[in-house]
Amino acid sequence: MPRLFGLRVLIPTNTPLLAASRGLTLAATVVLAGATALAAPSALAAQAPADHDPDGCSLCHGEVELLRQHVPTLADAERFTVTEEVIAASAHVDESCSSCHSGYTRWPHPDDGQTESCVSCHEEQAELFDLGIHAHPLSTSMEPAACVDCHGTHAVRTLEQLRDTAGIHAMNANCVSCHETQSLALHDPHADSVSCAGCHSPHDTRGVGQATSAIAPMSQAATCGVCHEEAAEAFPLDAHGAALSTSGLRTIPALDSVGYDAAPTCTTCHGGHDMLAVEAPDAIVLHVDGCANCHMVEAERYFGTYHGKATALGSHVVASCDDCHGAHGIYASTSPESWLHEERVIETCATCHEQARPAFVSYDSHPDPMDPDRNGPLFMAFIGMNTLLFGVLIVFGLHTFLWWVRILIDQRRPKADGGHHG
Repeated sequence: MPRLFGLRVLIPTNTPLLAASRGLTLAATVVLAGATALAAPSALAAQAPADHDPDGCSLCHGEVELLRQHVPTLADAERFTVTEEVIAASAHVDESCSSCHSGYTRWPHPDDGQTESCVSCHEEQAELFDLGIHAHPLSTSMEPAACVDCHGTHAVRTLEQLRDTAGIHAMNANCVSCHETQSLALHDPHADSVSCAGCHSPHDTRGVGQATSAIAPMSQAATCGVCHEEAAEAFPLDAHGAALSTSGLRTIPALDSVGYDAAPTCTTCHGGHDMLAVEAPDAIVLHVDGCANCHMVEAERYFGTYHGKATALGSHVVASCDDCHGAHGIYASTSPESWLHEERVIETCATCHEQARPAFVSYDSHPDPMDPDRNGPLFMAFIGMNTLLFGVLIVFGLHTFLWWVRILIDQRRPKADGGHHG
């Protein structure tokens, strides 16, 4: 195959041109090929598609084998390969190559060619990005991230593509490539529906230790509320939201350092990257344990009741904490908004017990058998049953001990005439 300026010149075997030139010498063929190559700029420009590649860049950059002859490695050739199909499917489908790359219209490409920054078109996103942790890493050993690290170079997805399942998976994979331990668990309900940027903000991503983070304690309700509107509206007004707003805790590390006495946020109850769907089999017990982290006394008493024991055994029918108190609009029982207010408690219990009536709702859900003022009959029954239990154990334990003593005494007595003790 003839070469021209170091390039292989491919002439199809079924063209009239070759049929007419079969008698030519090899030198004549090279001259003919050279003439064709010299005429290429105008001919290629005429053949280049006018929609995606008016400059005809894909004629070279669409052929990895051609590029391989001018770069050191195959990986470099693949990096420079940009097909029309890639551009046609990208967010930049309406842009020409020269919109971003200027000064590359001649071959070989001049050294003064330039590639425009994404900022030239995306000014608003660039301003937000400059505020985030990716532009200014907290550690000096880390390099700042660039737009192409997340969006790619040429196969840039459109906003609609970023919102579908494939786009979400692709963007999350980009995040996990750096944040290796923060991938969503397979059972997480967000794994197929929410991208990392959906919770952490796409461009002005802040660190978890910053008060301006989208997942900071005071920001979580608004962040989660993008999808969970009803919960977001109720949380700031209830007992948990009020406690959080007055706590003065503005960062996740500050919240964690307080421990169980801290006011809860969305992630306190639901978790972060290892979240369970509310209908998951293990979610009920997990949520009760979450409440127990703060309400330890109430949880201990709850697990002493029928509801609590059935829940601990894995029942999904009996009432758990949120069935009685609510999940997000939680108020003190003295508040008219509370599900356990005296005017609403029958309605609350009737969701499971249709025959609920005033006498029924007098049931003590968190009984303290050692408090006679809270429940006198329960206190007396507790004392009586434990007295009976320990009394029986003491009497029969003493009886058994004395019986063993008698056996030992009998064994030590001399047997008369070798007879047996009757």
